[in-house]
Amino acid sequence: MFWCWVLCISLYVFFHRKFHFLFFTFSFFSIFTCCKNHPIVPQQLSIVQVDSIVSAGLSAYSKNPLSALPFLIRAGNEYHRLDRFDKAANAYLNVAGIYEEHTTHIDSAIMFAERSLLNYQMGTDSMQIANLYKYYGYLIGMNGDISTGKTTIDSAIGIYRRHGFEEGIAVSQYNLARLAFHSKKYDNAVALLEQASMIWKKNKDPFRLFLINQLRLETGIVTSNKLVIDLAIRQNDSILLHAELPDTLVSKYQILKEKSSISPSLH
Repeated sequence: MFWCWVLCISLYVFFHRKFHFLFFTFSFFSIFTCCKNHPIVPQQLSIVQVDSIVSAGLSAYSKNPLSALPFLIRAGNEYHRLDRFDKAANAYLNVAGIYEEHTTHIDSAIMFAERSLLNYQMGTDSMQIANLYKYYGYLIGMNGDISTGKTTIDSAIGIYRRHGFEEGIAVSQYNLARLAFHSKKYDNAVALLEQASMIWKKNKDPFRLFLINQLRLETGIVTSNKLVIDLAIRQNDSILLHAELPDTLVSKYQILKEKSSISPSLH
């Protein structure tokens, strides 16, 4: 097919140069007929080839998260074309995460989260759908639609409850707390954080507990609530004695801790 195209184009160039317009019609007709009978069809990649695109994307991410976007978007499209909806959903979810965490383009994050959700819905894994609901609900809530965001996260909690998956419930409660904080419903945020922390204490997850206390500390600072601040600092300082956490997370905590100690409203 490819060589047919090469031949047709070569004929056109030859006749046009040698005989000018005399054989223009003939050469054009030859190309048109070839195009019609032998259209160029994009080669479909195999699963292994698309997997390698994902690997290249992850490698690019370690150097510059934004440079991974073309790889992961292409991988999502190719997986979808191959009817590997689970893999397509994961690729699009990673794209959404990059847009959310490393850019200000939350609309793009929502768009790719929606693509991810559509692909998960083509499968039968309700737990993966719940995972998307809790994240997608958070995104649209942060984008201004708090009511729909909360309803979407509540749908995730319903699925998690049916499966008895407490960890999923805890992450959903954390996302609800973030939306409550964003909408300045601080008492609601503190209550949701307490519910989530009970699950993470039972599961002994220092990373998740640290995140809970980070938001708890921010809430305490905004509301000038010394009890909430002291609880968050006491628990996170204790966690740091025996757990290794990402430097960026610890640095943010230290900044918040310093901010809480110098705030005039707390004295």
